[in-house]
Amino acid sequence: MKRTLRCVPIALLSLVACSAGNDASPNPGSAGSTSNAGGTAGASGSSSTSGSGSGGNAGNAGASSSAGTGGASGGAGGSSGTAGGGSSGAAGSAGAGGSGMGSGCSGFALCDDFEADTAGMAPTGWTLFKPGGCSGSAAYSANVDTSQFHSGGKSVKVVGGDSCGPMLVNTAAFAKLSGGEVYGRFYVRMPSVTPFDHAVMAALGLTGGIGTAMQFDQASNLALAPEQIGSTNALVWQTDDSNILPAKSPAAASTTTFPMADTWTCIEFHVSANTKAIETWVDSKAVPGMTFIPGTTTANQEINGQWKPAALAPTAFGLGWIVYSGPSISLWFDDAALGTTRIGCN
Repeated sequence: MKRTLRCVPIALLSLVACSAGNDASPNPGSAGSTSNAGGTAGASGSSSTSGSGSGGNAGNAGASSSAGTGGASGGAGGSSGTAGGGSSGAAGSAGAGGSGMGSGCSGFALCDDFEADTAGMAPTGWTLFKPGGCSGSAAYSANVDTSQFHSGGKSVKVVGGDSCGPMLVNTAAFAKLSGGEVYGRFYVRMPSVTPFDHAVMAALGLTGGIGTAMQFDQASNLALAPEQIGSTNALVWQTDDSNILPAKSPAAASTTTFPMADTWTCIEFHVSANTKAIETWVDSKAVPGMTFIPGTTTANQEINGQWKPAALAPTAFGLGWIVYSGPSISLWFDDAALGTTRIGCN
């Protein structure tokens, strides 16, 4: 499903010109008349009539008497005119935002930033797998949310999970993919959690989609699994506990990585039905422990010895939180994409 991100609206502020106020000065004060005691003070200039623009000029000082002592101080200045009353122009309305803009995946088989979807509902183009969990009545969900987002103003929030679901699944994009090379990308935001073992945050369905059994079918999927290696949270690929990349050994811990808490992390992958290769990048950096290219990668029993390279031809792409051992958490996904070339983190 192809989508583009909406454009950010920029309000244009137009100012209405205000006419200047009447700035003509009032008449000067009349001269003081002659007297033995001295001239009386000249009359103060009256204040300018307030206008819609600048204030009027000050009144002229009263002239001194010819015979007496000079007149008193000049007349008081005119009061400032009232400020122009033109109000600012109304802000221009926002243009209609298309989804996908800014997510860096326009033109790919799948480019979904969830901006066109309704908050509080599951996103269109995806099937929600097992929202009720194993019991069928659990309050799990995977809905569009506005509290967190990598781009635009929306993402998908997954709440809770057990070994059955929930997981959002897209299959339509695979009809647009050919040639045996599948690249993917998504952003994830996870909370700070205690160590767990193990869960599934993303999956590539290898046989007829993600699976329809009561529980998530591990053998039918290539799962991107948060695991625990020693006391460290780590990402691994696996189809089951005997086919895992990298191995769950102390030597492998430093060859993989894990998303930082409460931070948007970009995860990219590539699987090949031609070369049996699998590649992984996190925040644009290659993850050596999660990469195996037959004929290129050096086999090491402590790092990749449990991995069995296979021709990987996925038919479905899933995002969610399936938990076998670990906490039931809330996490967010955004800017999901699939293509036949590397998409990149944008």
